[in-house]
Amino acid sequence: MDRNASSLQFFLDRAEAVVSQEKRTRLGSHAIRQRVRRYNANRIQEALNTVYASHASRLHPAWRLAQTLSRSR
Repeated sequence: MDRNASSLQFFLDRAEAVVSQEKRTRLGSHAIRQRVRRYNANRIQEALNTVYASHASRLHPAWRLAQTLSRSR
């Protein structure tokens, strides 16, 4: 579980870096949210597909959230 948590934490930290970079460039808050939402959905989905390869993982709430986010774009 520690490896899973560190993988997800890496992607969440990277998403925070994207947010701070966008704030420094003074984009509107809508543009920031839109870009971060896309970034998070893509990266979290990649992480979960890699880390949770079994069928049972598809029931995991984080996996379902990532699926919902990637479909909502």
